Amino acid sequence: MLRILFVYSRNFPEISYQQGMHELLANIIYLVDGEKLINSESDPDPLVFFLDARYVEQDSYILFSQLMKFTRDSFMIEPEIDDDQNVTCTCDVVAKCHEIQNVILKDKDPALYEHLCQVNIEPQIYALRWIRLILGREFNLEDLLVLWDAIFAYNNNLELLRFLCAALLIHLRTRLLGESTTVCLRVLFQCPRLLEVSELISQALLLASGGHLLPQVSVSSSKDPVPQKRTAHNTLAHSSRSLPVLSHPSNHKETKTQTMTTARFAKRTTPPPPPPRSNSATQLIKRTEKEANADLICHILETNALQKRMSDRLEPIIASLQQELVKSQLSNIHVSDSLLMAIANLKQIKDILAGLLPDPHCPH
Repeated sequence: MLRILFVYSRNFPEISYQQGMHELLANIIYLVDGEKLINSESDPDPLVFFLDARYVEQDSYILFSQLMKFTRDSFMIEPEIDDDQNVTCTCDVVAKCHEIQNVILKDKDPALYEHLCQVNIEPQIYALRWIRLILGREFNLEDLLVLWDAIFAYNNNLELLRFLCAALLIHLRTRLLGESTTVCLRVLFQCPRLLEVSELISQALLLASGGHLLPQVSVSSSKDPVPQKRTAHNTLAHSSRSLPVLSHPSNHKETKTQTMTTARFAKRTTPPPPPPRSNSATQLIKRTEKEANADLICHILETNALQKRMSDRLEPIIASLQQELVKSQLSNIHVSDSLLMAIANLKQIKDILAGLLPDPHCPH
């Protein structure tokens, strides 16, 4: 993996290596190494030739280079200086993040879009990782390979990825609506895996074709179900058990009688709205949540910078220890295995801090 990333960074110095590339490459190496075949000169099968075990590294580099043709814009950051000499960084991936929330989600699920705006959830906070890693941290490896197959089969510019992200947001809507900024960020960062990959792909294809997703209605299986707020929407959903979860605008229509009955029932049973908050209290809550959101982002950036500094400080220390080991071996001085293991552990810690290796003690 290190050789592939090094060669790629030398061949493409304008982008070099950016954090997250190793996670894309790891999935490719896993797949290529898992499908390798031992080549035999007498075997006429062309599949053996294309999956030759001797060229796993070369094949992985070619596949990684082809993938980066469509994802490199997500890793390139362009600094901009405004009139006040403030430096800001913009990149193509931020525009894609805004398109997911402010265009696709706004059209497909306006209620969820309005809530995310009210709690000051910027799309790049959660969608940046989704796009750069192509949902690599949101699903296990086997499910991820199925997702990648669907993305690459749709077209060559990873267009389906945007609709997969939007479908994932709509799937999480029941955990996001009505929650605070902190709870929403926790849900978006952890992404509970409660949806089958095949179902998520079907929903993304429906969104891409212009369809809409209806929120799922949860029905309690106990004898005494918990009463829910009755509205025109969920009353109509409960009255028709055959209503599909996925629907297209051209396939879902209500008759005039159903509409009038639902409207009368909603008018009779809908509780009065709560009293509005004062403008000062609302502004104070929004300002407090926005400040907490900004503090969280600053904390993440400071942590990443600290990890990079610690990794840079460990590098000369490890190099010095390795030189002493070489001198000891040349002088026929015995070196204990525990010392070698300690140096190897230091190298692993350095690579984890630099983002080259995943933390084995971290769930992601």
